Amino acid sequence: MTPVAPARDDLERLIDSIAARLPGSSQTRNQVSSAVAGLNLNAARTTALIHHLEQNPDALTSGRSDGPQAWLTILRPLFLDFPDDVVRARCVRCGRRQSLRRVMDDQRGCDNCHRLILQKPCVRCGQLGTPVWRENGGTVCSHCANRDHSRDEPCGGCGKTTRVAARTSNGPLCQTCAPRPLHTCASCHRPNQKAHKITDAGPICANCYHRQKVATCSGCTVVSCYVQRRPDTGTLLCTSCWNPPPIACARCGDEKTIKHARSGTPICGSCRAKYRPRRECVECRRIRPVHSRLRMGEVCGSCYSRLRDYPAPCNRCGETRSLIGRDPDGAPICGPCAGEERTWICDQCGRFSALYADGRCPQCVARERVAERLSDGTGRIHPQLQPLADVLDIDGNPRSVTIWLHGSRWSRLLGDLARGHERITHQILDDLPQTRHLIYLRQVLVHTGALDQRDEDIEGTVPWVEDLLRRHTSSIGMIVRPYATWSVLRRARRRPKVTENRAARKYARSRIALAVSFLSRLESDGRTLRGATQTDVDRWLAGGGISRHRLRDFVLWAHARGLCDTLDVPWAERTEPKAFLDSQARWDLLRRCVHDDDVVLEQRVAGALALLYGLTPTQVVQLTAEDVERRDDHTFLRLGHSPIVLPDSIASTITELADQATTYRHAIVGTKPPPTPWLFPGAAPGHHARASWISEQLNRDLGLSLRRARNTALCTLAGDLPASVLADLLGIHITTATRWTKLVKRDWAEYAGERSTSIIPVD
Repeated sequence: MTPVAPARDDLERLIDSIAARLPGSSQTRNQVSSAVAGLNLNAARTTALIHHLEQNPDALTSGRSDGPQAWLTILRPLFLDFPDDVVRARCVRCGRRQSLRRVMDDQRGCDNCHRLILQKPCVRCGQLGTPVWRENGGTVCSHCANRDHSRDEPCGGCGKTTRVAARTSNGPLCQTCAPRPLHTCASCHRPNQKAHKITDAGPICANCYHRQKVATCSGCTVVSCYVQRRPDTGTLLCTSCWNPPPIACARCGDEKTIKHARSGTPICGSCRAKYRPRRECVECRRIRPVHSRLRMGEVCGSCYSRLRDYPAPCNRCGETRSLIGRDPDGAPICGPCAGEERTWICDQCGRFSALYADGRCPQCVARERVAERLSDGTGRIHPQLQPLADVLDIDGNPRSVTIWLHGSRWSRLLGDLARGHERITHQILDDLPQTRHLIYLRQVLVHTGALDQRDEDIEGTVPWVEDLLRRHTSSIGMIVRPYATWSVLRRARRRPKVTENRAARKYARSRIALAVSFLSRLESDGRTLRGATQTDVDRWLAGGGISRHRLRDFVLWAHARGLCDTLDVPWAERTEPKAFLDSQARWDLLRRCVHDDDVVLEQRVAGALALLYGLTPTQVVQLTAEDVERRDDHTFLRLGHSPIVLPDSIASTITELADQATTYRHAIVGTKPPPTPWLFPGAAPGHHARASWISEQLNRDLGLSLRRARNTALCTLAGDLPASVLADLLGIHITTATRWTKLVKRDWAEYAGERSTSIIPVD
């Protein structure tokens, strides 16, 4: 039977009745007319709406859910147009504004409340639950039904044995493979989209849903859909900034920080990963926890990341894409060729990619979030930080850049500096706590040109001194601060600039720290520097190592300024080297450095250079690829003024390391041209590795003491070469070379004396 169309007078009467309850405007009646026209009312529904408005003058503001269903439908567009004058209908039980499709108590309620009304005792667990099927004269609740796998069947799409969500001509399908109704998204208006949520405006896709749910974290100011209002503080925090108090894990019992709880049961991250289903990965064929279910089957986490981050040419279409499927012959193919229905085109740049967030590729997401982090508060990148944004490897490694934004402390510190200062200077960084994150940030800013170059080994000592003196009394600071500023650091700045001045920094900080330690000892004994005696100095020197004799510099400075009486701190006596390697141990270690492929290449080269030429860790880390020269059939290494010919076994190892150095790329920060190909690149861009790191690695993995290796190598070389040649080849001072030569080749007069005493007379 065809519905009877409403009379025109009834429609006009309905529109006038609604418009009269809204604020008067020239557009009000037009907006109401559009809302009524969208309902496609018939005569009966129009009459019912008119009677409902006549009986309920406050129908637009009461929030009640009674009345015709058409009235609840028309409230949605009216609420969007007049949010201050229209109140949406609420659930009769919980009062929430949701889709009200259930009739309860002559009004309407939401699905959740209706489900609670229908709950019955389960015949299996005895608890109240939503009935799913009948059994033994009762009902089985949804929780017990989910645990019952007796009705599971193999899915016709992915082959997984699980609950049947739909039955089609292809057989039973699981929840993932079951077809879902497609809609036109009410936000982006793209057709054939799966509805992630049905809103007042209509169905919206997953991308638009997450885009609308974003919020700003009150901790790091990151704008993300993962920002939520935390129950412990009531503030908006992202997952990285939220640190709830530790609670006991329901499985292991350990007190841990648990941010996610399943079904109200707190389970720590270790137990969650431990109890994930473990199956055979279709890529690596190892039994590992399942990360994702692709068209080719179930894959582990490492294989999923590799497939996503390293696309390859598809064997069917030839395009370079993420190969997540297999053709009938077993060859890898891309998602569209495998029948994957998800969207692969970035909404922002139109690039084909495995989309990362909000329908965009990883490159677009990383570029937008970098701009937000480096913003100066006006929506544009801080002008001083533009060089840093230009060298970030967004196109080559976007996921690492995104991880850096959310997980790095120096990234957050950089964002605070961009928003809080019109110009970032070294002085601003010096006033902050000198943590390793701040030191790394300074190195990056200097490398990219955002900050001026300075001798950080010396100038970085200034905030170190202030941090040291902050932990002591003011009387100590009044003495040490001028000593550090006008004596120690002034002389350090006047020294010739070399490639690295870390030895000068170490020596300067050692003298300042010794002065503070001596004054603290006097203060604890109730004495002052002016009243210090030689007994106080001798007692303090006897309580430590030989390095305490460096206090002589401070005592001479203080006496020259009338701060103390004449005190004597003797020079530290020079001792001959005593730690050596025996010949067999030295050659065994050298063979391992040359032939053992299980040892890291950097350690093999560093160990070989220390065992053969006695290089210090500082000399090793300062080597570059340009120091390795190939001429004819020989390989040369330049340590001093003249290059050294390397043995063939060592030459192949160091040549391989030099080739790696020329192609080395930092994780996220690119290298400004011209790059410096350090043989031992460090964590900071443009810097080489720390010398202490080389010593620690060789001592831990090879059991090699660099002091013993250096002493043995220099003694061997000094026994074969004159001091001048030794200094020229190794780049050491002639005085040092002469001292090593005298150690192994004493003068002939001393030799003759010892020779004469050892002659046995012959009868």
